[in-house]
Amino acid sequence: MRVLVVGTVRPSHVVLLREGHDVTLFVAKDKLGLVSVQDAYASVVVHAPEASDALLLDVARALHRVQPFDRVLSYTDLAQETAHQIAQGLGVPSNVDVGLVRRTANKAAMRDELARASVPSCRYAFAQGSDALRAAIAAIGLPCIVKPVAGQASRGVAKIVEPADIDAALAWVGQDDIAAGVMVEEFLFGEEFSVEALSHRGEHFIYSITQKFKSAETFVETGHLVPAPLDDERRAAIASYARQALTALGFDSGPSHTEIILTATGPRIVETHTRLAGDKIIDLVRHATGEDLYEIATLQSLGVDVSVRLGHPIETRQNAAIWYACPDAPPYRALIEVAGVDGVKSRPDVKHVEVLLKPGAMCGDVRHSHDRYAFVIAVGASGDAALATARAGIAGLEFVCAPPA
Repeated sequence: MRVLVVGTVRPSHVVLLREGHDVTLFVAKDKLGLVSVQDAYASVVVHAPEASDALLLDVARALHRVQPFDRVLSYTDLAQETAHQIAQGLGVPSNVDVGLVRRTANKAAMRDELARASVPSCRYAFAQGSDALRAAIAAIGLPCIVKPVAGQASRGVAKIVEPADIDAALAWVGQDDIAAGVMVEEFLFGEEFSVEALSHRGEHFIYSITQKFKSAETFVETGHLVPAPLDDERRAAIASYARQALTALGFDSGPSHTEIILTATGPRIVETHTRLAGDKIIDLVRHATGEDLYEIATLQSLGVDVSVRLGHPIETRQNAAIWYACPDAPPYRALIEVAGVDGVKSRPDVKHVEVLLKPGAMCGDVRHSHDRYAFVIAVGASGDAALATARAGIAGLEFVCAPPA
């Protein structure tokens, strides 16, 4: 099959190439580092991040005239609407349900849809402009969360506990996002989890419930554990609630990653996505269960009937954890090197070590997910063991920075 893929998520590209498909990739210049042009793509079109859908459709049409595409695909919610527009313009199928993308990418639309379906959510308000935002904060009450209505990677998320916090929170969100629109949500107390699922013909198959660890100040995720250490009652409650939310939002066929707080009154959704989880969570699922969600979801995106891969009990073979380096480093010092990587890689039960900053990068505050320094993936006979090994691996890395000027 000849396919056009819009956007990143390289593991899905690898599946397409391994299956022998002819793949053309459209990728924004600022995302080029997330793919490898050495892979066997038929062609790679690198475009400016601000390139319009109309321009990309013109390029796709030119390629389509020479050798028609059979399908247009996207595996990242950041590019799915563009993929839909290209598919519509070419008159070929796509794996993108653009209505679903819009209902989930916009957090106000998501909560409106859940409210219509009587799925418990939280008190919330949408506001544009500083005055409207301050009024919304007063209406929702404290403590509350403010965040961009279509934000990513924990960017611009702030907690307001008391009135004195409001000015700093608005500065953290930023005037551009405040002008575009901001969500105000009641603060949900409880542990946070995510549900990794694949929907097929309206039925939702849950492969994992992941325990999440976050910074209390920035909400940047610092680690994940698969499977989450839950008793049967809490696991069933989270799974049932996730299925209700996915049904209410209209998930029919495709992957989802749903973040949930387990409150004293039951599970409550934070947000959901029309894609597989990031942050290597799908790798953790594979290490823990042997299930390859990248493969199943990618085959499904091609129109393959994946029924035989669904519905069986998911068995935990071992526990898997990831931990991120988010040090309190002196801000704005250039990274010289990261010492200790080889030693950490050689440790028992360490599966992967990756440094996310290149030499010369400026080390500073970790304000959102893209600022994290490195990560370690580890496995263990228990969740505590896997987490301990991953954390010890991070502790074994030394970030050598230039001395202060």
